[in-house]
Amino acid sequence: MKELIKKIIIISQPINKLYVFVLRILNKTSEGESRRRRQLSIFDYQAVIQDMPLYPTDIVIDNNFYGLSKALQKYMNTTLPLNSYIEHGLVLGTLVKKDAVRWCTPKIMTLSSKREAYIKKATVKPVLKIGPYIHYAEDLLSDNELRALKKDLGKIVMVFPSHSIKNIDATFNNDELISYIESKKKDFDSVVICLYWRDAHNKALVKSYLDKGYKIMSAGHVHDTNFLSRLKSIIKLSDFAISNSVGTHIGYITFLGKPQVIVEQAIDYNVSKNDNRAFDQRNKEATETLNSETEEILNAYSAYDFNITERQLKIADKYWGINHIKKPDEIKQFIKN
Repeated sequence: MKELIKKIIIISQPINKLYVFVLRILNKTSEGESRRRRQLSIFDYQAVIQDMPLYPTDIVIDNNFYGLSKALQKYMNTTLPLNSYIEHGLVLGTLVKKDAVRWCTPKIMTLSSKREAYIKKATVKPVLKIGPYIHYAEDLLSDNELRALKKDLGKIVMVFPSHSIKNIDATFNNDELISYIESKKKDFDSVVICLYWRDAHNKALVKSYLDKGYKIMSAGHVHDTNFLSRLKSIIKLSDFAISNSVGTHIGYITFLGKPQVIVEQAIDYNVSKNDNRAFDQRNKEATETLNSETEEILNAYSAYDFNITERQLKIADKYWGINHIKKPDEIKQFIKN
């Protein structure tokens, strides 16, 4: 029944608009809560991960996650709907999610030429590639605030462990990850773990990092409009990044000029509540292309190197579109009816 209701909301623009209108009334307090969280310390991860309801600024519910629609609207100096479904971060392989095609908007935005080509095979809707979404978010921290933190923390390695998502818990050998961090710790003054908001609620996981003397940050709750801005400042604060899986953040880190390594680990995704939607949309071709593209990215970032290589820049453009940033007027022109 829940899926049926969602489908009706997605395909009917009047119902979609009504649903968003109701959410704005019911969840009005989240506007103020996002403003309050913007003033919190970058280290106050326990406060920024607390649950908050969604106050949508765009009629496509998915566009509002991580503050994306808010960031784009502010970038364009408009409060108008974006008139597009925006692909949800990095999507690898030929899969084009059903919601992207079904949603009652006439257009689609995505990261790169690679994704644009896949989407155009699945729909006749116009597609605009806009590059890394993090570009469109304002910095949470000012240059002076960043300099002050750098003076205090010194040379920082930022670690991005693989994260859980709704109804799916990501598990991996955390001791193995910590061992790798420890082997590189001598090259840095501070180790900071950037935890996804769901995983930052895992007390045992948090304790394993704090016991090693690592500091913890989080970009915040999925409904916090500061998420991308906070993530942008977290990445800018770093001197080097370590990840243990491929995710949207990889291209963002390269785009923002920070070297990184991906330490490949086996990640188990444990589905809860009998929710297999994250997996059941992929056919054989989608699965094979997912695996091959993931491997291509892993290979490009496998070396512990303090330089961003030409290969990495090409990969970041291929999958994240780092050379396809759009000016405000270019996006405005696209979203016009």
